[in-house]
Amino acid sequence: MRRPRLRTIGLVTIAVLLVAVAVLLVALPSIVRRVAVDRLGRLTGRAVALERVELNVFTGRLALARFRLAQRDRAEAVLEFERLEARVALTSLLSRNIRVTGVTLTAPTIRVARLGPDAYDFSDLLALIPPADPKRPPSTTAVTVERLAVTGSTVVVRDEVTSPPTVWRLEDFTVEGSGITTRAGAPPGRVTVRTKMNGAPVAITVSSLDAAAGALSGRVSVDGFDLAAVRPYVPETVAVTPGRGLLSADFAVSAQRVGGVMRVTLGGDVGVKALVLLERGNSTPFLTVDRVGVKIKEAAPLERVVALEAVELQGVGLRSVRDAKGRIDLLALAGGGASAVPPAAPAAAPVLRVTVDRIALRGATATFRDEAVKPAATLVLTD
Repeated sequence: MRRPRLRTIGLVTIAVLLVAVAVLLVALPSIVRRVAVDRLGRLTGRAVALERVELNVFTGRLALARFRLAQRDRAEAVLEFERLEARVALTSLLSRNIRVTGVTLTAPTIRVARLGPDAYDFSDLLALIPPADPKRPPSTTAVTVERLAVTGSTVVVRDEVTSPPTVWRLEDFTVEGSGITTRAGAPPGRVTVRTKMNGAPVAITVSSLDAAAGALSGRVSVDGFDLAAVRPYVPETVAVTPGRGLLSADFAVSAQRVGGVMRVTLGGDVGVKALVLLERGNSTPFLTVDRVGVKIKEAAPLERVVALEAVELQGVGLRSVRDAKGRIDLLALAGGGASAVPPAAPAAAPVLRVTVDRIALRGATATFRDEAVKPAATLVLTD
């Protein structure tokens, strides 16, 4: 009689344990959600919302639904997204190469602001990142992301330092990646980024990404970016500002870490259509160009070396005026302009070296108006 009773007790115990494990697995996502929201809120000092956590420990799947991290002093979110889903190959957790089979981020929105020359509204979040420990040996564990997808993204950057404040928008931001890994000797990965920057299409294609070696190669293209957006960033010491101009570019980029130093090179074509340059404080253009084309043979921006194959200018219109007091505006521009702020003492900096193989100027017109004589005279040079 005792043996059947022990068997019955054992079966009941196993059944209770199985039920307890099942209840724990069902309740685990809710527990994870509450703990994550509480700890993240305490850590950042910001309001945190997370609607749902989905977790499957048997398949290595984790999903977060409708996450929101608020600004410190505003109800507006600094980061929010509809869904983040990741899958990990569980067997890889026992190896030195953790395989993330897929990461998908849906409809993220990021809103940040620059409050000062080196101050941002997310500076407190950056301060939470611990500095790297130089004494800590490098990790021997690699991470591989087999597939990465970001869709429906929006990034809004508000710059309150410029006058007037400016807003930069990256819309329709998508990222597609595959084979991204820190494992040495692995085949290179690939990443494609597409977005619209203030309405201008931008595409970045990294055809070869070797994260372990610190090397990449790819192409960057921009189509129709209005240069008027950079006008607030032109220093006060520069007397010339862009009125407008549509920038397009298509160039190859490569980067390689050599001896701890990163070397970046690029080459390709850069063009500007309908360029208008203004004297600071004057709405009348002194220079217009139908088209500027620059062919870059090779440029190493970190080394301040630029080799240009050709510079072509089409449809140049130059205007200059000598006013009644004898002041010639182009000479004033060359000297920095009467309204320009005196430049600070020059700091020691590497010299920019530029070489140009060929320059072409076609269809140019120059107009000089002399208001220092009576009656005023105008001289026009064409073709």
